[in-house]
Amino acid sequence: MSLGTNVHYEILGRRGNSSWTILEVNPDRAVATTKAEQLWDSKRYTGVRVRKESYNKIDHDFKSVEIFARGSTAKKSKYDQTGQISPCLTPDDLYS
Repeated sequence: MSLGTNVHYEILGRRGNSSWTILEVNPDRAVATTKAEQLWDSKRYTGVRVRKESYNKIDHDFKSVEIFARGSTAKKSKYDQTGQISPCLTPDDLYS
């Protein structure tokens, strides 16, 4: 992780066909994915996911990547022709 970037992990949950709700924000990837697994196993949610949110302080830009998903997923946009996005946006992401 570079000095100009802040990273956190958002755990989101979905019940039925409702919109996604942020359930928790955590600075640690392992803790966030473990918590998401526990929420999924509780069967209270029809969908659970974890998104890595990176904020570049220099560019004032956010980058968001889904790193964990269970259950219902968002509808694929008819404009999205790229397929799956790799969770590694920079070489630093590969080792973080």
